Amino acid sequence: MGRLANRLTDWWRRRQLSAPRIDSVMCFEMQHEAPTSIPRHTLILIGTEQHPKWAVFECPCGTGHKIMVSLVPTHPRHWRLELVNDRPTLLPSIDYSDAHGRCHFWLRNGHIEFTRDSIRPRRSRPSTGGKV
Repeated sequence: MGRLANRLTDWWRRRQLSAPRIDSVMCFEMQHEAPTSIPRHTLILIGTEQHPKWAVFECPCGTGHKIMVSLVPTHPRHWRLELVNDRPTLLPSIDYSDAHGRCHFWLRNGHIEFTRDSIRPRRSRPSTGGKV
């Protein structure tokens, strides 16, 4: 039943019918301790809450790719993580692009807000050979 629920959630996300969210945080000191499959609505924090190194979560677009951002201030490209009641905020915005589209969004207080320039992929329907 878990796989079916995940597929339905991904279908729902690709149709952009509701706003995704991240409402829990799991902390692991080392990356190898973290689960390979990230639970839905969860941000994985690598490091400690006092000294976070990485934030990892499933992209909210519903296509299954992971987002991994550095939280180390000395890295040239890094984000700032704020946690209030286990609801994460990442600053600045997340801008991920690949061959399938562009996912550009804000994560604020656990809520995902896609930007207007985000091009989230949708699965196309199989071709019916020109027949409807």
